[in-house]
Amino acid sequence: MNLNDKENLEKITLVATNVKTLALDSITNANSGHPGIVLSAANILTVLFQNHLRIDPNNLNMFNRDRFVMAAGHGSALLYSLMVCYGYSSLSVNDLRKFRQLISLTPGHPESHLTDGVDYSTGPLGQGSAASVGMAIAESHLAKLFNQDISNLIDHYTYCFISDGCFEEGGNYEALSIATKYQLNKLIFLYDSNHMQLDGTVISNTITNTKQYFESLGLNYIYVENGDDFKAIDDAINLAKASIDKPSIIEFNTILGKGSVYENTNKSHGTVLSNEQLLSYKNKIEWKFPEFTLLQSVIQITQEFKERGKAWSDEFNKNLNLLYKKDPYTFETLNKNILMDFNFNYDNLKEIINLLNLKQDHSTRELSGLVLQTVLQDNPSFMITNPDLSSSTKIKKAKDGNYEKWHEEFCNIQVGVREFVAMGIINGMVAHKGLKGITSAFLCFSDYNKAALRVASISHLPTITFYSHDSIGVGEDGPTHQPIEQIASLRLIPNTNVFRPCNIDEMISAIKLATIEKNKPSVIITSRQEFKNYYSENLNDIDKGAYVFEDDAKIQIILIATGSEITTAMEVKKIIQEQVDIGIRIVSMPCCEIFDEQDENYKAKIFPINKKYIFSIELGSTMTWYKYADHAFGIDEFGLSAKADDLYKHFNFTSFNIAKKIIKILNKIVSDFAKLKETL
Repeated sequence: MNLNDKENLEKITLVATNVKTLALDSITNANSGHPGIVLSAANILTVLFQNHLRIDPNNLNMFNRDRFVMAAGHGSALLYSLMVCYGYSSLSVNDLRKFRQLISLTPGHPESHLTDGVDYSTGPLGQGSAASVGMAIAESHLAKLFNQDISNLIDHYTYCFISDGCFEEGGNYEALSIATKYQLNKLIFLYDSNHMQLDGTVISNTITNTKQYFESLGLNYIYVENGDDFKAIDDAINLAKASIDKPSIIEFNTILGKGSVYENTNKSHGTVLSNEQLLSYKNKIEWKFPEFTLLQSVIQITQEFKERGKAWSDEFNKNLNLLYKKDPYTFETLNKNILMDFNFNYDNLKEIINLLNLKQDHSTRELSGLVLQTVLQDNPSFMITNPDLSSSTKIKKAKDGNYEKWHEEFCNIQVGVREFVAMGIINGMVAHKGLKGITSAFLCFSDYNKAALRVASISHLPTITFYSHDSIGVGEDGPTHQPIEQIASLRLIPNTNVFRPCNIDEMISAIKLATIEKNKPSVIITSRQEFKNYYSENLNDIDKGAYVFEDDAKIQIILIATGSEITTAMEVKKIIQEQVDIGIRIVSMPCCEIFDEQDENYKAKIFPINKKYIFSIELGSTMTWYKYADHAFGIDEFGLSAKADDLYKHFNFTSFNIAKKIIKILNKIVSDFAKLKETL
């Protein structure tokens, strides 16, 4: 739409007005929401949708569509209103009436797993920016892989709408830094600079010179003095799209809550307009229609968006057909990638096992690196963000180079010491689809990226995260680097699989299950320290989360363990049975969440209901273990700086001490056991 034309300006004004009224109707009807951003930003996003965004509203998952991330997720009512006005097949006016209501398609913040057409779940400010970077990297990487014969097969923009709140979050700075480092010129940030936030003015919190700030990061900075001016908005977006080697950020100077009773005050951020106040606003703009009116004339005007999206979708399908004729193998690979159905190389894993001297001590981080290198060999569909830790976590594609603007086919992405953005970026990659995203960090630093992991869990994004240095076995680095509560806190996140393998067999199982997972993130926890790797002959049930690692003919007590503590459990069993004639089963539980999904028969097979004497052994918080065990051996206080062996002794976490405590406990239980002599 040519916005130099007066008639077209009148048309887009009408659309933007209808967008605003529908969004405000939704908020007032729900008596919940954020009206200020609707009135400050509706013109910006109406121009984006009307003239630029390439999305087929009747084919919302078309792979080569432009991606739009509403990073300022509190503006959800505005997004839903835009989607309705522009004919998204997933929403109707009736859905706007259900805004923020139970089991609706219009929740309080955009949720990609609930609402088709929402590209990313947002709400936690700053994360949308990181996800947008991941999407832009995914576009460039996939274009490099698949555009060999057809130059525009994968060719789209990523738009990210941010607010002052996003701008103030540290994760946003991290994301912008990575965007400029990799020259993601098809990434465009739209910044609603309305100078207000929940508790007051922006200037009360920051005195940043935004122009100098953004330009110092290397962004293509564009400023629009009047963020309501449709023509200026359109010109700015066109300038951003013309950038060759820089991501762009357009700062729109706007007024929060413009035209409402709370105009240009912090109250406008989250104060719902009453029915009377909303009517007053509508009278001011001469809107005479009933609530939740979508004008037929607006539907006609937005037909241009639908036609552009349909043409873009047809072009992609045409290119796919062309690819099929030219290169059926690449066609099949791309289709599998789109469906997140990747090929993995497990053929050489037996060779790895044979190369390992199974009698030696190994750290599980070493094993994770060996397995991952084999599984991902020559597979460019897995990208790895490295927060300056791959030499320690061992998670890197060793035979691959680093992703750069001039090497977009490579899979290792260096992000520096930025654990949070590393997770946010792989979230965006996976949300984009076509790639699997992997990152790694020390377990104690999982707290840095846990907020992004939580969004992945909510959104059903099958990311993979490796956390190494998993216990006080880290030793001299001390309490700040010795995780205690982290494993338990990760297990408390719904819809997340947390693996802690004890040997090469369990590592292969964990990585296999993580790579084929399609609906939830996977976390794989590994040790820095080497320990004796015991092996089980009972591998049929290894993928079920827990299995019998070693058994006796008559089971009287059960020891559950994970990771390096399988070694401890084996030693505890030996010590006890040297003193007492008692049957002991050892259960390895590499993934509690997968075990919990098994049927009751399998659970009873592992933990017979008549066996009450179950002990868990894990070097960390005991909190989550009482679900399975009567007694839990762990560490519920922060560590110390010392050699690992000295720490185990200090915290009484040696095989000898645990065996001694178990015998003491059993001595108190005389109903099922003859009095045991305490000989230890």
